[in-house]
Amino acid sequence: SKNDTKPFGAEIAYRQIESMYDGNFIQDKKQNFKETWDNISDTGSLYICMAPKLFVTEEDVEAMMEFVQAGNNLLISAGLIDELLLDEVGCSAVYISPAIENAVGKMQNTAVLSVLQPEFKYGYYYYPFQNFFTNIDSTNTRVLGYNDDKRPNSIVYFYGKGWLYLQCEPRAFSNYFLLKDNNYQYLKNAVAFTTNEPQHVYWDDYYNKLKSRKN
Repeated sequence: SKNDTKPFGAEIAYRQIESMYDGNFIQDKKQNFKETWDNISDTGSLYICMAPKLFVTEEDVEAMMEFVQAGNNLLISAGLIDELLLDEVGCSAVYISPAIENAVGKMQNTAVLSVLQPEFKYGYYYYPFQNFFTNIDSTNTRVLGYNDDKRPNSIVYFYGKGWLYLQCEPRAFSNYFLLKDNNYQYLKNAVAFTTNEPQHVYWDDYYNKLKSRKN
């Protein structure tokens, strides 16, 4: 939530997005993506969704792909991304749950990397970043970032006139992470490939609250 000031909340990310697009009022979206797409006709906008887990319906996925196809950019960061969406993109993901992390791992210096600055690691001290994408179809997909194990955790899928960004380590956009050293640049890099002056900027305030898939 943009109002969550706890270590793994998104207040800092929201404020950073506001400053990056200071000429564009951010619109908070409190409904599912199908309802959002039914009421807009954008062709050059940016929609940002950060959630612990992303649960979607088939209708949501169809609307998301139509949004991207029309020329918009959709950026999703979630610790678990619904297979309905991953199947559409043609990839899979491997997740290490916090419970497992706490049981088998120890806190350490851990980092994520961006292809924009491959020589620089954005890191902090916590349980390691271990989620990653696999079975990636390189025909329409490019890797944008990695974890310490050189496994891809950030990708972009080209569809129609737009781009769909998927990132499976939302902790890298948390208050705790972004306030560490120069880690704020990781978020800047994440949106660096999107439109410099988007038609509109949307912030999800719906999927970040879902605990399971609807219907």
